[in-house]
Amino acid sequence: MNEQNRWFSIIDDGGEQAWRVKDVRRPHRHHQDLIRLDQKGRWEVGSPPGRGLRGGLSPDEQLMQLYPFLDEAKVRRVFESFNFPCGHELEFQLSLVHYLRSGAALDLFDQYLMVTPQRLLARLRGADLPGTPLTPVNVTPGPSRAGPVRPARERFVDWGQTIDPVQLQLKHVEQGIYVRVGGPPELIGTEYIKIDQHYYPILPLGAVPPRTINTVFMRDPTLSLRTYEQFESMLRRDLFDQPRVATFAAADGRWINPMPMPFRKTMAASVAEAFPMLTATSVEEVARALFNAANPNGLTAWGASMMQRTLRHWRSGASVVPAHLGEPMTLLPRSSPTVQGHWLLNDAPGQYSQLNYRTDRIGPPFQDALEAGGRPSLRALMVEVLTRDGYQIDFSYPMPGELLFRRPKSQTLYWLQLQRTSAGVVSRSGVNAPSPFLMSTLLNERVGTAQRSNNLVSLMGGINRSHDGATSIFVIRI
Repeated sequence: MNEQNRWFSIIDDGGEQAWRVKDVRRPHRHHQDLIRLDQKGRWEVGSPPGRGLRGGLSPDEQLMQLYPFLDEAKVRRVFESFNFPCGHELEFQLSLVHYLRSGAALDLFDQYLMVTPQRLLARLRGADLPGTPLTPVNVTPGPSRAGPVRPARERFVDWGQTIDPVQLQLKHVEQGIYVRVGGPPELIGTEYIKIDQHYYPILPLGAVPPRTINTVFMRDPTLSLRTYEQFESMLRRDLFDQPRVATFAAADGRWINPMPMPFRKTMAASVAEAFPMLTATSVEEVARALFNAANPNGLTAWGASMMQRTLRHWRSGASVVPAHLGEPMTLLPRSSPTVQGHWLLNDAPGQYSQLNYRTDRIGPPFQDALEAGGRPSLRALMVEVLTRDGYQIDFSYPMPGELLFRRPKSQTLYWLQLQRTSAGVVSRSGVNAPSPFLMSTLLNERVGTAQRSNNLVSLMGGINRSHDGATSIFVIRI
Protein backbone atom coordinates (compact mmCIF):
# COMPACT_ATOMS: atom_id res chain seq x y z
CA MET A 1 0.00 0.00 0.00
CA ASN A 2 1.32 3.45 -0.94
CA GLU A 3 0.33 6.36 1.32
CA GLN A 4 1.98 9.77 0.97
CA ASN A 5 4.83 8.23 -1.04
CA ARG A 6 5.49 5.66 1.68
CA TRP A 7 5.03 1.94 1.29
CA PHE A 8 3.35 -0.23 3.92
CA SER A 9 3.15 -4.00 4.01
CA ILE A 10 -0.49 -5.08 4.44
CA ILE A 11 -2.50 -8.28 4.92
CA ASP A 12 -5.92 -8.87 3.36
CA ASP A 13 -8.40 -9.06 6.28
CA GLY A 14 -11.06 -10.77 4.18
CA GLY A 15 -13.51 -7.87 4.43
CA GLU A 16 -14.56 -5.39 1.80
CA GLN A 17 -11.83 -2.76 1.43
CA ALA A 18 -10.24 -3.81 4.75
CA TRP A 19 -6.64 -4.80 5.47
CA ARG A 20 -4.22 -5.02 8.38
CA VAL A 21 -0.87 -3.24 8.55
CA LYS A 22 1.91 -5.82 8.89
CA ASP A 23 4.89 -5.12 11.13
CA VAL A 24 7.69 -6.62 9.01
CA ARG A 25 10.05 -6.53 11.98
CA ARG A 26 7.70 -8.81 13.92
CA PRO A 27 6.37 -11.34 11.37
CA HIS A 28 5.04 -13.63 14.11
CA ARG A 29 3.19 -10.91 16.01
CA HIS A 30 -0.37 -12.02 16.79
CA HIS A 31 -2.16 -8.67 16.46
CA GLN A 32 -1.99 -6.45 13.36
CA ASP A 33 -3.72 -3.05 13.26
CA LEU A 34 -6.85 -3.02 11.09
CA ILE A 35 -7.12 -0.23 8.48
CA ARG A 36 -9.41 0.60 5.57
CA LEU A 37 -9.90 3.17 2.83
CA ASP A 38 -12.70 5.63 3.61
CA GLN A 39 -15.06 7.24 1.11
CA LYS A 40 -12.69 10.21 0.70
CA GLY A 41 -9.79 7.97 -0.24
CA ARG A 42 -7.91 8.36 3.04
CA TRP A 43 -6.57 5.50 5.12
CA GLU A 44 -7.84 5.10 8.66
CA VAL A 45 -7.35 2.79 11.62
CA GLY A 46 -10.63 0.99 12.26
CA SER A 47 -13.01 -1.77 11.26
CA PRO A 48 -14.92 -2.27 8.01
CA PRO A 49 -18.65 -1.39 7.85
CA GLY A 50 -20.64 -3.07 10.61
CA ARG A 51 -17.58 -3.67 12.76
CA GLY A 52 -17.23 -0.44 14.71
CA LEU A 53 -15.60 1.79 12.09
CA ARG A 54 -14.21 5.16 13.17
CA GLY A 55 -13.96 8.25 11.00
CA GLY A 56 -11.26 8.57 8.35
CA LEU A 57 -8.96 11.03 10.07
CA SER A 58 -5.23 11.66 10.10
CA PRO A 59 -3.25 10.58 13.19
CA ASP A 60 -3.26 14.20 14.39
CA GLU A 61 -7.03 14.51 13.94
CA GLN A 62 -7.70 11.15 15.59
CA LEU A 63 -5.57 12.05 18.61
CA MET A 64 -7.40 15.38 19.01
CA GLN A 65 -10.70 13.51 18.73
CA LEU A 66 -9.55 11.08 21.43
CA TYR A 67 -8.26 13.89 23.68
CA PRO A 68 -10.33 17.01 22.84
CA PHE A 69 -8.22 19.22 25.12
CA LEU A 70 -5.18 18.77 22.84
CA ASP A 71 -4.57 21.33 20.10
CA GLU A 72 -2.38 20.85 17.03
CA ALA A 73 0.80 22.00 18.79
CA LYS A 74 0.21 19.66 21.74
CA VAL A 75 -0.51 16.75 19.39
CA ARG A 76 2.80 17.38 17.65
CA ARG A 77 4.55 17.26 21.02
CA VAL A 78 3.01 13.85 21.69
CA PHE A 79 4.26 12.42 18.41
CA GLU A 80 7.66 14.11 18.90
CA SER A 81 8.03 11.95 22.01
CA PHE A 82 8.80 9.04 19.68
CA ASN A 83 11.49 8.49 17.06
CA PHE A 84 9.67 6.15 14.71
CA PRO A 85 11.56 4.51 11.81
CA CYS A 86 12.12 6.87 8.89
CA GLY A 87 9.46 6.38 6.22
CA HIS A 88 7.07 4.60 8.60
CA GLU A 89 5.99 7.52 10.80
CA LEU A 90 2.37 7.50 9.63
CA GLU A 91 2.03 3.77 10.19
CA PHE A 92 3.31 4.00 13.75
CA GLN A 93 1.35 7.14 14.58
CA LEU A 94 -1.88 5.45 13.49
CA SER A 95 -0.98 2.41 15.56
CA LEU A 96 -0.16 4.55 18.61
CA VAL A 97 -3.57 6.27 18.50
CA HIS A 98 -5.25 2.88 18.14
CA TYR A 99 -3.50 1.58 21.27
CA LEU A 100 -4.29 4.73 23.25
CA ARG A 101 -7.96 4.44 22.29
CA SER A 102 -8.16 0.79 23.30
CA GLY A 103 -6.39 1.34 26.64
CA ALA A 104 -3.88 -1.41 25.84
CA ALA A 105 -0.29 -1.36 27.11
CA LEU A 106 2.16 0.66 25.03
CA ASP A 107 5.04 -1.79 25.42
CA LEU A 108 5.33 -2.06 21.62
CA PHE A 109 6.44 1.56 21.44
CA ASP A 110 8.99 1.52 24.28
CA GLN A 111 11.98 1.21 21.96
CA TYR A 112 11.01 4.40 20.12
CA LEU A 113 10.23 6.51 23.18
CA MET A 114 12.60 9.48 23.44
CA VAL A 115 11.29 10.97 26.70
CA THR A 116 10.48 9.59 30.12
CA PRO A 117 7.08 7.92 30.60
CA GLN A 118 6.14 10.71 32.99
CA ARG A 119 6.83 13.33 30.34
CA LEU A 120 4.82 11.41 27.76
CA LEU A 121 1.87 11.25 30.17
CA ALA A 122 2.17 14.98 30.78
CA ARG A 123 2.01 15.61 27.04
CA LEU A 124 -1.01 13.34 26.67
CA ARG A 125 -2.73 15.49 29.30
CA GLY A 126 -1.93 18.64 27.35
CA ALA A 127 0.90 19.68 29.65
CA ASP A 128 4.66 19.24 29.54
CA LEU A 129 7.54 19.12 31.94
CA PRO A 130 10.34 21.71 31.80
CA GLY A 131 13.05 20.90 29.30
CA THR A 132 14.53 21.75 25.93
CA PRO A 133 12.92 20.88 22.59
CA LEU A 134 13.73 17.45 21.21
CA THR A 135 16.08 17.05 18.26
CA PRO A 136 15.00 14.20 15.96
CA VAL A 137 17.70 11.62 15.43
CA ASN A 138 17.90 8.39 13.47
CA VAL A 139 18.30 5.42 15.77
CA THR A 140 18.36 1.72 15.25
CA PRO A 141 15.52 -0.08 17.05
CA GLY A 142 16.85 -1.70 20.19
CA PRO A 143 16.38 -1.86 23.96
CA SER A 144 14.18 0.87 25.37
CA ARG A 145 15.91 3.91 26.82
CA ALA A 146 12.94 4.69 29.03
CA GLY A 147 10.62 2.69 31.22
CA PRO A 148 7.40 1.32 29.77
CA VAL A 149 4.29 3.44 29.51
CA ARG A 150 1.83 1.67 31.76
CA PRO A 151 -1.80 1.00 30.89
CA ALA A 152 -3.95 3.89 32.05
CA ARG A 153 -5.56 1.83 34.81
CA GLU A 154 -2.09 1.23 36.34
CA ARG A 155 -0.85 4.79 35.97
CA PHE A 156 -0.94 5.37 39.73
CA VAL A 157 2.06 3.04 40.12
CA ASP A 158 4.27 5.83 38.74
CA TRP A 159 3.13 8.22 41.47
CA GLY A 160 5.66 6.64 43.86
CA GLN A 161 8.72 8.72 44.68
CA THR A 162 12.18 8.15 46.06
CA ILE A 163 12.66 10.41 49.08
CA ASP A 164 15.61 10.73 51.44
CA PRO A 165 14.41 9.06 54.71
CA VAL A 166 15.84 11.95 56.76
CA GLN A 167 13.13 14.16 55.19
CA LEU A 168 10.36 11.92 56.56
CA GLN A 169 8.95 11.27 60.00
CA LEU A 170 6.94 8.17 60.87
CA LYS A 171 3.46 9.31 61.91
CA HIS A 172 1.50 6.05 62.25
CA VAL A 173 3.74 3.12 63.06
CA GLU A 174 1.35 0.24 62.40
CA GLN A 175 0.26 1.37 58.95
CA GLY A 176 3.53 2.99 57.95
CA ILE A 177 2.26 6.51 57.25
CA TYR A 178 4.95 9.18 56.98
CA VAL A 179 4.87 12.97 57.04
CA ARG A 180 7.32 15.19 55.16
CA VAL A 181 9.51 17.25 57.49
CA GLY A 182 12.29 18.20 55.09
CA GLY A 183 12.89 19.05 51.47
CA PRO A 184 11.04 21.71 49.42
CA PRO A 185 9.04 24.02 51.71
CA GLU A 186 5.83 23.52 49.70
CA LEU A 187 5.97 19.77 50.43
CA ILE A 188 6.42 20.05 54.20
CA GLY A 189 3.47 18.37 55.91
CA THR A 190 2.63 16.09 52.96
CA GLU A 191 1.76 12.56 54.09
CA TYR A 192 2.94 9.38 52.35
CA ILE A 193 2.56 5.64 52.49
CA LYS A 194 5.46 3.36 51.62
CA ILE A 195 5.07 0.60 49.03
CA ASP A 196 8.05 -1.34 47.67
CA GLN A 197 10.63 1.26 48.69
CA HIS A 198 8.66 4.11 47.10
CA TYR A 199 6.69 6.81 48.90
CA TYR A 200 3.23 7.64 47.57
CA PRO A 201 1.65 10.98 48.51
CA ILE A 202 -1.85 10.64 49.96
CA LEU A 203 -4.75 13.00 50.48
CA PRO A 204 -5.05 14.58 53.94
CA LEU A 205 -7.13 12.27 56.10
CA GLY A 206 -9.75 14.86 57.01
CA ALA A 207 -12.35 13.69 59.54
CA VAL A 208 -11.06 10.09 59.67
CA PRO A 209 -10.29 9.08 63.30
CA PRO A 210 -6.52 8.38 63.54
CA ARG A 211 -7.09 4.95 65.12
CA THR A 212 -9.06 3.69 62.11
CA ILE A 213 -6.69 4.59 59.27
CA ASN A 214 -7.00 1.49 57.12
CA THR A 215 -7.96 3.25 53.88
CA VAL A 216 -6.19 6.15 52.19
CA PHE A 217 -6.27 7.82 48.79
CA MET A 218 -2.98 7.95 46.88
CA ARG A 219 -2.72 10.98 44.61
CA ASP A 220 -0.74 12.22 41.62
CA PRO A 221 1.96 14.54 43.03
CA THR A 222 1.81 16.72 39.89
CA LEU A 223 -1.89 17.63 40.26
CA SER A 224 -3.57 20.13 42.57
CA LEU A 225 -7.08 19.00 43.53
CA ARG A 226 -8.08 21.37 46.31
CA THR A 227 -11.17 22.88 44.64
CA TYR A 228 -14.25 21.49 42.92
CA GLU A 229 -13.19 23.05 39.63
CA GLN A 230 -9.81 21.30 39.77
CA PHE A 231 -11.32 17.96 40.78
CA GLU A 232 -14.14 18.02 38.20
CA SER A 233 -11.77 19.15 35.44
CA MET A 234 -9.49 16.22 36.26
CA LEU A 235 -12.39 13.73 36.07
CA ARG A 236 -13.57 15.26 32.81
CA ARG A 237 -10.08 15.14 31.29
CA ASP A 238 -8.96 11.68 32.41
CA LEU A 239 -10.61 9.47 35.04
CA PHE A 240 -7.36 7.58 35.56
CA ASP A 241 -5.78 10.69 37.12
CA GLN A 242 -8.12 10.57 40.13
CA PRO A 243 -6.82 9.64 43.61
CA ARG A 244 -6.76 5.86 44.03
CA VAL A 245 -7.76 3.86 47.07
CA ALA A 246 -5.17 1.91 49.06
CA THR A 247 -6.23 -0.38 51.92
CA PHE A 248 -3.99 -1.63 54.69
CA ALA A 249 -3.87 -5.43 55.02
CA ALA A 250 -2.96 -5.88 58.68
CA ALA A 251 -2.22 -9.60 58.25
CA ASP A 252 0.43 -8.85 55.61
CA GLY A 253 1.52 -5.52 57.03
CA ARG A 254 1.31 -3.79 53.65
CA TRP A 255 -0.87 -1.52 51.54
CA ILE A 256 -2.94 -3.05 48.74
CA ASN A 257 -4.39 -1.24 45.74
CA PRO A 258 -7.77 -2.48 44.46
CA MET A 259 -8.11 -1.73 40.76
CA PRO A 260 -11.67 -0.25 40.61
CA MET A 261 -11.73 3.56 40.54
CA PRO A 262 -13.85 5.44 43.11
CA PHE A 263 -15.42 7.74 40.49
CA ARG A 264 -16.60 6.23 37.22
CA LYS A 265 -17.78 9.55 35.78
CA THR A 266 -17.70 13.25 36.62
CA MET A 267 -19.59 14.44 39.69
CA ALA A 268 -21.93 16.47 37.50
CA ALA A 269 -22.72 13.40 35.40
CA SER A 270 -23.56 11.45 38.55
CA VAL A 271 -25.86 14.23 39.79
CA ALA A 272 -27.59 14.41 36.40
CA GLU A 273 -28.13 10.65 36.48
CA ALA A 274 -29.71 10.81 39.94
CA PHE A 275 -31.80 13.94 39.26
CA PRO A 276 -32.58 14.02 35.52
CA MET A 277 -35.02 16.93 35.81
CA LEU A 278 -32.42 19.43 37.05
CA THR A 279 -31.08 21.95 34.53
CA ALA A 280 -27.41 21.75 33.56
CA THR A 281 -26.63 24.81 35.70
CA SER A 282 -28.33 23.33 38.77
CA VAL A 283 -26.57 20.01 38.21
CA GLU A 284 -23.21 21.81 38.30
CA GLU A 285 -24.18 23.81 41.39
CA VAL A 286 -25.34 20.70 43.27
CA ALA A 287 -22.08 18.91 42.46
CA ARG A 288 -20.07 21.92 43.65
CA ALA A 289 -22.13 22.21 46.84
CA LEU A 290 -21.55 18.53 47.61
CA PHE A 291 -17.79 18.88 47.08
CA ASN A 292 -17.61 21.92 49.35
CA ALA A 293 -19.75 20.27 52.05
CA ALA A 294 -17.49 17.22 52.08
CA ASN A 295 -14.21 19.17 51.71
CA PRO A 296 -14.53 22.60 53.38
CA ASN A 297 -10.74 23.02 53.50
CA GLY A 298 -9.72 21.22 50.32
CA LEU A 299 -10.00 17.61 49.13
CA THR A 300 -9.44 14.99 51.83
CA ALA A 301 -9.71 11.22 52.06
CA TRP A 302 -12.85 11.50 54.17
CA GLY A 303 -14.35 13.98 51.73
CA ALA A 304 -13.59 11.85 48.67
CA SER A 305 -15.12 8.80 50.33
CA MET A 306 -18.24 10.66 51.43
CA MET A 307 -18.74 12.25 48.00
CA GLN A 308 -18.57 8.80 46.42
CA ARG A 309 -21.01 7.30 48.92
CA THR A 310 -23.40 10.25 48.71
CA LEU A 311 -23.54 10.11 44.91
CA ARG A 312 -24.14 6.36 45.09
CA HIS A 313 -26.89 6.97 47.65
CA TRP A 314 -28.53 9.55 45.41
CA ARG A 315 -28.48 7.20 42.44
CA SER A 316 -29.67 4.04 44.18
CA GLY A 317 -30.42 4.71 47.86
CA ALA A 318 -28.10 1.79 48.64
CA SER A 319 -25.95 3.40 51.33
CA VAL A 320 -26.46 5.56 54.39
CA VAL A 321 -24.62 8.88 54.47
CA PRO A 322 -24.16 11.43 57.26
CA ALA A 323 -27.13 13.77 57.46
CA HIS A 324 -25.05 16.92 57.01
CA LEU A 325 -24.03 15.85 53.49
CA GLY A 326 -27.70 15.43 52.81
CA GLU A 327 -29.51 15.82 49.50
CA PRO A 328 -29.66 18.65 46.95
CA MET A 329 -32.56 20.35 48.76
CA THR A 330 -30.91 20.10 52.18
CA LEU A 331 -27.66 21.42 50.73
CA LEU A 332 -29.56 24.54 49.65
CA PRO A 333 -28.90 27.47 52.00
CA ARG A 334 -31.99 29.12 53.47
CA SER A 335 -33.03 32.16 51.45
CA SER A 336 -33.13 35.39 53.41
CA PRO A 337 -36.27 37.53 52.97
CA THR A 338 -36.06 41.17 51.97
CA VAL A 339 -37.21 44.04 54.18
CA GLN A 340 -40.58 43.79 52.46
CA GLY A 341 -40.82 40.15 53.57
CA HIS A 342 -40.47 38.35 50.25
CA TRP A 343 -37.67 36.36 48.64
CA LEU A 344 -35.78 37.10 45.42
CA LEU A 345 -34.74 34.35 43.03
CA ASN A 346 -31.06 34.36 42.11
CA ASP A 347 -29.85 31.83 39.58
CA ALA A 348 -26.54 33.55 38.81
CA PRO A 349 -23.74 31.03 38.08
CA GLY A 350 -21.77 30.13 41.18
CA GLN A 351 -24.62 31.11 43.53
CA TYR A 352 -26.23 27.96 44.89
CA SER A 353 -29.45 29.50 46.13
CA GLN A 354 -32.16 27.67 44.15
CA LEU A 355 -32.86 24.58 42.07
CA ASN A 356 -34.12 24.99 38.51
CA TYR A 357 -35.84 22.21 36.60
CA ARG A 358 -35.94 21.40 32.92
CA THR A 359 -39.07 22.42 31.05
CA ASP A 360 -38.19 20.58 27.84
CA ARG A 361 -38.77 17.18 29.46
CA ILE A 362 -42.11 17.90 31.06
CA GLY A 363 -44.20 18.79 27.96
CA PRO A 364 -47.98 18.65 28.55
CA PRO A 365 -47.98 19.19 32.35
CA PHE A 366 -45.89 22.33 31.88
CA GLN A 367 -48.16 23.68 29.16
CA ASP A 368 -51.26 22.88 31.24
CA ALA A 369 -49.80 24.77 34.21
CA LEU A 370 -49.03 27.78 32.01
CA GLU A 371 -52.44 27.85 30.33
CA ALA A 372 -54.75 26.82 33.17
CA GLY A 373 -53.31 29.21 35.74
CA GLY A 374 -54.78 27.48 38.80
CA ARG A 375 -53.41 25.57 41.79
CA PRO A 376 -54.40 22.08 40.58
CA SER A 377 -52.36 22.35 37.37
CA LEU A 378 -49.35 23.78 39.22
CA ARG A 379 -49.60 20.99 41.81
CA ALA A 380 -49.81 18.37 39.05
CA LEU A 381 -46.72 19.87 37.38
CA MET A 382 -44.61 19.80 40.54
CA VAL A 383 -45.76 16.26 41.36
CA GLU A 384 -44.57 15.16 37.91
CA VAL A 385 -41.21 16.96 38.23
CA LEU A 386 -40.47 15.61 41.72
CA THR A 387 -41.61 12.07 40.89
CA ARG A 388 -39.29 11.95 37.89
CA ASP A 389 -36.43 12.97 40.17
CA GLY A 390 -37.13 10.03 42.48
CA TYR A 391 -39.17 11.68 45.24
CA GLN A 392 -42.20 10.01 46.79
CA ILE A 393 -45.25 12.25 47.17
CA ASP A 394 -47.54 11.78 50.19
CA PHE A 395 -50.91 12.02 48.47
CA SER A 396 -52.76 11.67 51.80
CA TYR A 397 -52.04 15.38 52.33
CA PRO A 398 -54.72 17.12 50.20
CA MET A 399 -53.80 20.80 50.62
CA PRO A 400 -54.12 22.22 47.05
CA GLY A 401 -51.20 24.65 47.24
CA GLU A 402 -48.77 22.42 49.16
CA LEU A 403 -46.90 19.11 48.86
CA LEU A 404 -45.28 16.74 51.34
CA PHE A 405 -42.65 14.40 49.91
CA ARG A 406 -39.41 12.57 50.68
CA ARG A 407 -36.66 10.49 49.08
CA PRO A 408 -37.01 6.69 49.51
CA LYS A 409 -35.65 5.51 52.88
CA SER A 410 -34.79 9.10 53.86
CA GLN A 411 -35.62 10.61 57.24
CA THR A 412 -35.95 14.08 55.70
CA LEU A 413 -39.50 15.27 54.97
CA TYR A 414 -39.99 18.15 52.54
CA TRP A 415 -42.85 20.64 52.75
CA LEU A 416 -43.27 22.61 49.53
CA GLN A 417 -45.54 25.65 49.18
CA LEU A 418 -46.50 26.28 45.56
CA GLN A 419 -46.41 29.71 43.95
CA ARG A 420 -46.60 31.42 40.59
CA THR A 421 -44.12 34.26 40.64
CA SER A 422 -43.22 37.14 38.36
CA ALA A 423 -39.79 38.70 37.85
CA GLY A 424 -38.24 36.44 40.50
CA VAL A 425 -40.22 37.81 43.47
CA VAL A 426 -41.54 35.08 45.81
CA SER A 427 -44.17 36.31 48.26
CA ARG A 428 -44.43 35.17 51.87
CA SER A 429 -47.54 33.06 52.45
CA GLY A 430 -47.87 33.64 56.19
CA VAL A 431 -48.04 29.88 56.82
CA ASN A 432 -45.12 28.42 58.78
CA ALA A 433 -45.96 24.71 58.88
CA PRO A 434 -48.18 22.11 57.19
CA SER A 435 -51.79 22.22 58.35
CA PRO A 436 -52.51 19.43 60.88
CA PHE A 437 -56.26 19.71 60.24
CA LEU A 438 -55.92 18.01 56.85
CA MET A 439 -53.65 15.22 58.06
CA SER A 440 -54.40 11.70 59.11
CA THR A 441 -53.24 10.68 62.57
CA LEU A 442 -50.35 8.72 61.09
CA LEU A 443 -49.21 11.60 58.84
CA ASN A 444 -49.50 14.06 61.73
CA GLU A 445 -47.17 11.85 63.76
CA ARG A 446 -44.65 11.67 60.89
CA VAL A 447 -44.63 15.44 60.47
CA GLY A 448 -44.25 15.93 64.21
CA THR A 449 -41.34 13.49 64.35
CA ALA A 450 -39.63 15.29 61.44
CA GLN A 451 -40.11 18.67 63.15
CA ARG A 452 -38.71 17.51 66.48
CA SER A 453 -35.65 15.97 64.83
CA ASN A 454 -35.04 19.00 62.55
CA ASN A 455 -35.77 16.86 59.51
CA LEU A 456 -38.65 18.96 58.17
CA VAL A 457 -37.36 21.14 55.33
CA SER A 458 -39.52 24.10 54.23
CA LEU A 459 -39.48 25.01 50.54
CA MET A 460 -41.10 27.41 48.11
CA GLY A 461 -41.44 26.46 44.46
CA GLY A 462 -43.41 26.65 41.28
CA ILE A 463 -43.28 28.65 38.05
CA ASN A 464 -41.48 31.95 37.59
CA ARG A 465 -42.07 34.26 34.62
CA SER A 466 -39.24 36.72 33.97
CA HIS A 467 -39.46 40.20 32.46
CA ASP A 468 -38.61 38.86 29.00
CA GLY A 469 -41.44 36.33 29.15
CA ALA A 470 -39.26 33.26 29.77
CA THR A 471 -40.67 30.76 32.24
CA SER A 472 -38.84 28.43 34.60
CA ILE A 473 -39.59 25.88 37.30
CA PHE A 474 -37.83 26.61 40.60
CA VAL A 475 -37.45 25.54 44.23
CA ILE A 476 -35.87 27.55 47.06
CA ARG A 477 -35.37 26.73 50.74
CA ILE A 478 -36.87 29.08 53.33
